[in-house]
Amino acid sequence: MWEWRVAPDYVEPAKRDVSIPQHLAWSTQGDNVFLQFGDSQASWFVGSGDTKFAISESGELVCMAVRRPEVELPPDYPG
Repeated sequence: MWEWRVAPDYVEPAKRDVSIPQHLAWSTQGDNVFLQFGDSQASWFVGSGDTKFAISESGELVCMAVRRPEVELPPDYPG
């Protein structure tokens, strides 16, 4: 997906920023909000707490899922 810089003792991406045009979609299910990047299928999930990231077989970030936080409005909030 991107070029790698190979050093004697490690490997890292050749560029800090990568621009890859992809389809973008979002959806909700219950208390979860999903942001889908591209068309690739998720192979595994990583995350912590209420945030999860889906990674494809090739290592692409394909989805982010977060739990919708509870929002309490002040009693005098207009509307």
